[in-house]
Amino acid sequence: MSQNQGVRRTFSSRSNSNAGGQDSNLLAKTDAVDEGHLSKGFSAASTLSARNNSVNMPLPTLPALADSFEPAQCDGKNPATSQITGRAGPSWFVIQVTLLASLGGILFGYDLGVISGALPQLTSYFDLQSAQQEIVVSVLYVGGGFGAALGGALCDTYGRKSTILVTDVLFLLGAIILYAAASYGMIICGRIVVGFAIAVSGIADVSYLHEIAPIQYRGSIVSVNEACIALGFLLAFGVGGWMSREETNNEGWRGMFGISGVVAFIQLIGMWTMPESPTWLKDRGLHRESEAVLRRIYPEPFVSNFVHSDANSAFAVTSMHTYRRQVYIALFLAVCQQLCGQTNVLSYAPLIFAGGNASKSGDFVRGWATLSIGIVKFAVSCVVIWKVDALGRRHLLLAGLGVVAVGLLFLSGDEPTTTLIDEGDRAFSLALPGVLLVVTGYSMSFGPLTWLLTSELFPTDIRGRALGASTIITYFCAWVVTSTFLSAQEWLGASTVFTMYFLVTVAGFLFAIKAIPDTGEKSTREIDDSLDQMAWWRPRRNDVSRT
Repeated sequence: MSQNQGVRRTFSSRSNSNAGGQDSNLLAKTDAVDEGHLSKGFSAASTLSARNNSVNMPLPTLPALADSFEPAQCDGKNPATSQITGRAGPSWFVIQVTLLASLGGILFGYDLGVISGALPQLTSYFDLQSAQQEIVVSVLYVGGGFGAALGGALCDTYGRKSTILVTDVLFLLGAIILYAAASYGMIICGRIVVGFAIAVSGIADVSYLHEIAPIQYRGSIVSVNEACIALGFLLAFGVGGWMSREETNNEGWRGMFGISGVVAFIQLIGMWTMPESPTWLKDRGLHRESEAVLRRIYPEPFVSNFVHSDANSAFAVTSMHTYRRQVYIALFLAVCQQLCGQTNVLSYAPLIFAGGNASKSGDFVRGWATLSIGIVKFAVSCVVIWKVDALGRRHLLLAGLGVVAVGLLFLSGDEPTTTLIDEGDRAFSLALPGVLLVVTGYSMSFGPLTWLLTSELFPTDIRGRALGASTIITYFCAWVVTSTFLSAQEWLGASTVFTMYFLVTVAGFLFAIKAIPDTGEKSTREIDDSLDQMAWWRPRRNDVSRT
């Protein structure tokens, strides 16, 4: 039995003797709600009681409406759900905040995908060699690594909203540097700034959306960010094709990079008037401010319970070691989502279709095939948002990994010299379907679920650090795969490179089957119990640290 579980059981037994069976049943029903909403106050109270037997912490009294609330019923139509939320769907305020915060996802996807269309023009304009092309692509992830290292601390210290505003300023600065770049060095500098902003934005946006979303819509609302990332890729591919439509236009890359500054400015203005995360405010003791935000999401009875049930939560100290299994899962997601090769499929799409030769890719960039990647990614992401809570995180993860593996088999069967331009039917039957399958599978699995699962695996007080650590690993792995892609093809051949990605994906699929449970609408305690049932963790159940 873990220390946390022991504390909870001690508290439960005392509540039975002091408050009767009614309060015990109430605790059992409400404990399923995320620690940031209802149950965290119970955990804090029980911790105090366990530490000092002379202290008798009173049970926080929940309103009667909460007694009928169970996360499994949260479908937006259930009467119990509407009692808690006061409505059959998310409020206009929640929708507005979701759309504004998710503009960071558009910036995220656009700045990752824009290099696909800009790289051929940059290669021609600055006469870049293969190694320099790799640096232009991969240096973004160097900046991202620094951003990931600081992003969690910024979010936890200064707040989610404030951090989002800072990233908007950085997106603007990076766009200006890239638009005005007169040298290869300025391109590198601008890409580092944008990479830093992307990493911090990813942490801040997900934390903000997770904490402001009603629990029954959390999966869909957090996944909106992934749909916006996909929309950003679609815009990047569309703009890239438009800016490259003229053979003599070698400076279209300036407009490609500059457009992201417009989106950043819109988000900066819009988020300026939005409130801070209510969970972050509450954890800082700003109960009045937190209550004001919550009134725009929930009815008054639930708001009062949320704010005042956690008054003594400072006594509850959470350790990352307590969640070491969750840490392993987060690390797996961070590593495998990059080593499956999807990042290279997006960043080097025109070169993949042109057999690695940038000079051949111009005609095809203007065609429909590269743009179709963005269309497929966006369409699949929208479907996932609609079905993520109904189908479950685990099922989507496994299905998506299977599709990625099939796509990589197509790509590994292609010859390194095959191009759509030169070989026609053979390339079309392998390269394009392979790329689209990889993008489809990724958009079903790692795309929306890496951030969502990581945010759900950890409690509020360490969520920012967990997302930050995950993002550091993500960007390090992304730097490794993007900085070696062209060189590895020259040394080993494209078929071998994609075969390596395929093997990583298969290994990830097997790990997911054995180690990752579904986390939808579960508290961290319930997720911990679900991990006990997974084959990968079962031999470790009696580990000394969990007794």
